[in-house]
Order: sequence, then structure tokens, then C-alpha cells
Amino acid sequence: MLLIDMHVHTKEGSICSKVSAENTIKILKQKNINGCIFTDHESIRGYLTVFKDKELLKDFILICGIEYTTDYGDFLIILPNISDYSKLTQTYIGEPEILIDKVHRLDGVVGIAHPFRDGYSSFALTDIQYERYNNICNMVDFIEVKNGSASDDENFNACLIANEYFKFGSCGSDSHIDSYVGKCFRIFHSDEINQTNIIKYILDYKNEKI
Repeated sequence: MLLIDMHVHTKEGSICSKVSAENTIKILKQKNINGCIFTDHESIRGYLTVFKDKELLKDFILICGIEYTTDYGDFLIILPNISDYSKLTQTYIGEPEILIDKVHRLDGVVGIAHPFRDGYSSFALTDIQYERYNNICNMVDFIEVKNGSASDDENFNACLIANEYFKFGSCGSDSHIDSYVGKCFRIFHSDEINQTNIIKYILDYKNEKI
């Protein structure tokens, strides 16, 4: 069993974050959380800052992801090949359907971040028409059901749509300050999680539920 914080921001990769990549990992280790996914905004700079630090990453799982803001809310992305993130970030992709298709063509997974969180770029609170909403919910691979910056009611509503569409539920602190690091995490019933098999884990869950 492994505990993974699936939504973390670093000051190296996200202008809105005040926590360094190094300190994020140190705090998570202190809380006995086994790993995290760096999900900086359209950037992997936080990951690149520390991924070669063997001492820092001893007994810790670090996965590279991004959070991507579209015209209809934020999406979390994990790709198996780190170099492929540039194929998504070089040019802005406003339409979620196009973004999801590109991620899948790169053998990655994509999920809806904090779909109901008030005051932020939240998918379910945009003016998207129901037909597109339904289509996008079917297209994604997971939905963030517990976000450290969202209220209990907002997270509950996210759980409802994850269940409705039979999607893997991700959990992450969405940390931008020290006190939020490790606030939420997902339990993985696995002995090993890494950059590639986490994608299989999410897809296998989705396929089992459908």
C-alpha cells in the first residue's frame, strides 16, 4: 500500500506556489507519505529541479505531471515520457476535447481537476453545455474527488460525478503553501508506483468499472 499526493505545486514551476520542490518532498516524507505527483501549471520545472537528487528521492516516489488550464477548466495530466510534455505546452489548447485526444495519443491519462471548486477554473462551474460536459466526462480517465483546497461539499459533488461516469478518483492537496502539502492523498493498493505504471493503474481501474 502506498500513499501518493496526486496534486502538488512547486514555486519553481508555478508562480502561485510558495513551496520549493525540495521542501515539498521533505514535508511529505515527514508525514510518511510515500510519493507525489508534481502538477505545476503547464510546466515541469519543479520536477526538473530535483529529479536527479538521489539522496532527496531515497525511499520516495516522484512522478511528473502537469495541470493544464483550458477554456473550460483545469485538467491534470500524466504522460509516460517526460519529454512529451513540451508537445502540450508549446501551443495553448483551449478545447478540452482536443487536449484529451492529444494526451491519449501520447499514451497518457488526463483527469478533471477540482470540478466544483468555487472561485477557480473549475470544469463543472463553467458555461459548458450539457452535451459537451457529458462527452468530456466520458473522455477523461479520472476525476479529482478530493482536493485540499475544496470544501467538503465540493469534493462530495466531485465524487458523485466520478461514480456516475465510473472514473478513477484522484486525491491531492493542491498545495501552494507548506501547511497544505500532504493534506490529501490517494491510497494505492500496490507495492510499486512509478511514471508508467500509475497510468496502467488508473486505466485498469477505469476498465474494471465500465
